[in-house]
Parts: sequence; C-alpha cells; structure tokens
Amino acid sequence: MTHLSDNVTDPEVIEQLVFYMTEIAAGGTPFGPLPDHILRRAVDASDADASAPPPVAKAGSAWPDLPLAAKRQLPGSQVGKVLLLALCDEEIAGDARTAGVTPARLRGMFVAAGIDPSDTGRALPALALWLADAGVLTDAGETTTPWANPRPLTTNDANEVAQRLRATPPPAPEAVKAAREQGLK
Repeated sequence: MTHLSDNVTDPEVIEQLVFYMTEIAAGGTPFGPLPDHILRRAVDASDADASAPPPVAKAGSAWPDLPLAAKRQLPGSQVGKVLLLALCDEEIAGDARTAGVTPARLRGMFVAAGIDPSDTGRALPALALWLADAGVLTDAGETTTPWANPRPLTTNDANEVAQRLRATPPPAPEAVKAAREQGLK
C-alpha cells in the first residue's frame, strides 16, 4: 500500500496537492459538490441559524497579491501556492523547536510552487517580511540578524494566515531593503 508520505517528493504529487489546496482555500470544490447530507442544516438548529444565508465562496483568490518593484506583483494565487506548501512542510511547520521560516526554506517553497525564478528574488524578502509584520512568524527578538535562525509559525491555519495578510499592508520597499541588509535574501 502506498501512502501519501511516500510520494511527498514527487513533483507531480506536489503539483496536484497545490492545485487542490489552492482551490479549496479559494472556496472552490475541486472534487465536485458536497453531498446533500453534508450541506443540510442540523434539524435542531435555532431559528436564527436557520434564517442565516448559506456561506458563499468568494470570487478570485483568498490570498492577497504581493506588490513587487516596478509596479509588478505576485498574484494571490501564487502567494497561496507558496504558503500552502510552506504550511505542509515539516521543516517550516513541524516541531517548533527546529522548524520555522528561513530564506532558504522559503526559497524551496517558491521553487516547488513553480514560481518564476526572476520573481522569487523580488518576492521572497517581501513575503517573509510581510509574514513577520502580520504576526504569522514569531518575533525574532532583539538581534541584528533576525533572519539568521528559523522563525517558527504562530499558526498553521491557512485561512488565518490569509486573513492576517489581508489585514496587514505589504512591506514598503524601504523596509524590504533594510531586511535584505539584515540577511533576508
């Protein structure tokens, strides 16, 4: 019997997982509509619950776009691919004592997501800094090299990560430049 963990390094399996996870994160149903018995409301639901409209999937990506230099941007769908892969990666989202975001680990997620290498160099520092500003990464503490050690995630919940990013403005180019000087490359 083959287990998913046996195929985690297979690029085709990763690509398929990214597709499904991106669709689900955007509110889609890549496996078709849910069966009626799952969609039905509980018989004992209160009147207030019964009158509430059913949730509606949002159009477009649930992930915000990441502005890059020269009026370019990394689309939300690509931001989502990178972060969904990161949230499933043991080196990033595993044991908090050893796991966490590093520039090298995040670069691996860009590669696995199939992001154009020319965009990776521009987007990686901005995305890492945005994650830190949004409180998705633990605080680096008082240090002159905040990116020298892994920064553990404060949550592994994809919806919460997307929500925090939508609530936090992307970093300014000056902040990204300063972070690069502190080792975020």
